[in-house]
Amino acid sequence: MQELLEQVTREVALALGDERIRRQVYTGLQMSPYSEHKLHFGNFLRGPGTPLLAAIAAARGATPSPGAAPVEARTEAVLATLDSIVDLEFYMPVRQHFTAWDGDANLIVASALRDNGSTPVGFDLTGQAVTLSASQPPPTPTLVVVPVETDFSRVPSQSAPQRADAAATADVGPGIYMTRAVVYSDHEGWPRGDPEFEVHLFQTDVDMDYLDQVCAGQAQDNINYRWNTEETQDWTGDVALATEGRLLLSPNNQFQMWEDDTDACTTTTGRPPKANAFTRSEMANMASALLRTAATQGGDVIAFIQTLLNIIPVAYTWFDDGDDDVGIFELPGQCWPTAPGPVKFNIRSVRSGHPINGWVILDFRGISQSREPWCGPSVFIDGPSALSPGEEGTWNANPVNGFPPYTYQWYLNDSPAGTGQTFSTSAGGESFEVSVTVTDRDGKQASDAMPVYVMSCPPPEIICEE
Repeated sequence: MQELLEQVTREVALALGDERIRRQVYTGLQMSPYSEHKLHFGNFLRGPGTPLLAAIAAARGATPSPGAAPVEARTEAVLATLDSIVDLEFYMPVRQHFTAWDGDANLIVASALRDNGSTPVGFDLTGQAVTLSASQPPPTPTLVVVPVETDFSRVPSQSAPQRADAAATADVGPGIYMTRAVVYSDHEGWPRGDPEFEVHLFQTDVDMDYLDQVCAGQAQDNINYRWNTEETQDWTGDVALATEGRLLLSPNNQFQMWEDDTDACTTTTGRPPKANAFTRSEMANMASALLRTAATQGGDVIAFIQTLLNIIPVAYTWFDDGDDDVGIFELPGQCWPTAPGPVKFNIRSVRSGHPINGWVILDFRGISQSREPWCGPSVFIDGPSALSPGEEGTWNANPVNGFPPYTYQWYLNDSPAGTGQTFSTSAGGESFEVSVTVTDRDGKQASDAMPVYVMSCPPPEIICEE
């Protein structure tokens, strides 16, 4: 598949050596109603782009390659090649490229089959290979041919428009709203354009399998559930994630952030962490079916492998369906914040251990105070982590959840040292540890500690010489 895509990419580059063809493609991109001015490659070739299709076919006939049609190739051969790959879209993912390119010959055509950091392939309009980087786009305007991520079945004029005001207030009544989202990495290579993030609510059913129930994202029809990062990794706005009524339907609620869902922002039959992942019961049934097949075939390896191959296409979508998980929010299911209002939650990756991929501010707006269990208190210390001998430091305890009023007990190297919300001391000659234990009104406790390094050398002196 990779070789076929590279072949088509080179043929597109050769076809665009014709100024007339370039002008047609330029006009098509400019008139595209889709986000980032994308075009469905196959549909364009079968419609207004038939001159491009003919030019691609001519390029294939003039430069035969393994598996390519002979010189007298017809356009049907090109379309058959496209049908054997995957649905493709083409556009300029770098906005500066789209703005700068006026249809001239200063152009590269590139492709990338997978968005996993692999290096894209590229060709200039003479068909010569161009060295590209996976992390940085080239300075030359680049048109990419990549697997479809856009829902081309929905013309934007027929679907709901984007939120005109990023600060508009969503309103679905009491529930959980997101007011800020900070994502630490792009989660997408430059050939795939801007990342579009979605937040999905998963809840458990009677079999304790997580099912996708609510989606908030760029293509949501309901404006209250629509948000768009718009090229920023630090989004601020107001978007609903779930109503209180929906949250009460399940004791276990899990929010996940995905990047670039290949469909519109709708709920799926998906389970964490991928859109088409199996439930535990489905996995158990699949394993049982494999074992039964192996047993009934008398250990026939061929039959066992054939059964496995029948399942692989389904399992493949689990790992390569275009829905890249950013992570899950540390949310209800275990406990609820003890008062309505904004609370910060980390976004934890579910694929690579527990690194933090970012954080969100969730506003528990109008949530009933009768919901239990409540989150117990937690606390974190802020203050200096390094001092010079004799220098004074001050540390502050920041309690979250539980029920105020709070009481504080500070410790200096495990010895009681203070009882206020803040604690100050001067550094001696050795490093030490500051810790605090917070107790809420119900007697529940939480602790945090911070090692403080005492620098052994004095601050440098500045000597001025005339």
